[in-house]
Amino acid sequence: ILKGLKASDQTFFGTDAYDAKLLIRNGLEIPPGADIDVTDVNGQATHYKRASKGYAGYVSHQEVAMVRDEKASEEVE
Repeated sequence: ILKGLKASDQTFFGTDAYDAKLLIRNGLEIPPGADIDVTDVNGQATHYKRASKGYAGYVSHQEVAMVRDEKASEEVE
């Protein structure tokens, strides 16, 4: 879930950085500051450079706030 797209330095290809929220099942321990790779149903992988500690206050899932930074991810790869 995208929490809010930030303004982009690029005008044609979209944003380089944005905030997102991962909804994932309870029981998985995700430490604060973790790097997360998410693969969607189409096999497209997206790297997030840091995450919050999961909020597991829901019966069905936990929420993890993440930051996607395409420029930082390209430097790591």
